[in-house]
Amino acid sequence: MKRGPKPRKINQDLLEKIEHHAARGLSQKQICDALGFSETWWHAKKAEYSELGESYKKVLLQGWQMSRMLSMKTR
Repeated sequence: MKRGPKPRKINQDLLEKIEHHAARGLSQKQICDALGFSETWWHAKKAEYSELGESYKKVLLQGWQMSRMLSMKTR
């Protein structure tokens, strides 16, 4: 039996899970904990696969834009 963590595939399902957790307001560390991988793996794979970081940033940007729109409505 091989030692070490099992290999993870970067696929649409993983990206959707990342977006789901980011939309709930979880930090990158919390997403790693929720999905069962290390922050070291996360940062290494973000450098290798831009889709990982983009899926996280996309949700953050959407949340920022929504809060900005809401704050403009209250003025």
